[in-house]
Amino acid sequence: MIKLLYKNWKAYFQALRSYQRDKSKFLGCPKIPKYKPRGDKGHYVALFTNQQAKLKNGKIIFPKDTGLLPIKTKASSIEQVRIVPASACFIVEVVYQKEVVQTETTEDAIASIDLGINNFVTFLDNQGYQPFIINGKGAKAYNQYYHKTKAKMQSQLKEGRYSSNNIQLLSQKRSMFMQNFLHQSSSLVVKALKERKISTLVIGLNEDWKQGSNMDKQNNQNFVSLPHRKLIDQLVYK
Repeated sequence: MIKLLYKNWKAYFQALRSYQRDKSKFLGCPKIPKYKPRGDKGHYVALFTNQQAKLKNGKIIFPKDTGLLPIKTKASSIEQVRIVPASACFIVEVVYQKEVVQTETTEDAIASIDLGINNFVTFLDNQGYQPFIINGKGAKAYNQYYHKTKAKMQSQLKEGRYSSNNIQLLSQKRSMFMQNFLHQSSSLVVKALKERKISTLVIGLNEDWKQGSNMDKQNNQNFVSLPHRKLIDQLVYK
């Protein structure tokens, strides 16, 4: 916990120095790390090394004094286990090592993807392969359902309240849905890059394009709600 706290403060001072050099890169002045609320609401990330959490018969076994039940995993070895508090549940993250095999590429092979709403990803390359589109209508429909349902739930709350357990659960389900959609989309793109031996991927991204979007209310909501930047981060990672 102390190591994470140190990391958070170090990141804050780095961000503050960067902000003082060039304020145009930020939407506002970086804020200091805050204290967690007291009591049950003050959940923090719990970290277990492979010296504490053991792998046995496809299950992660935690120390007895934690009271945590064994959890199934597909990992053949573990480096670290994190239990991360979310709005309506706890998420278990398993950190493990994986060998990275270098993929063969063609030097001048270039691909480009265009990001959108109905056509979430449009993929094209200069190698003569068939272009393809990843449909974003399902994610757009789920976002519309989420916003409509959330607004209805909030209208039923008592005055002065803005959230509830059901609203937090709804938000968590939406987060899990979008995370799964992004993983599937990025995996399709990476698979195409490997099969076509692409060496360079070009992605169009305008900084602050969502903060400055000026369409009608419905299109604004659809555009802002789709996490295009997270897709780019996943592609860079993969």
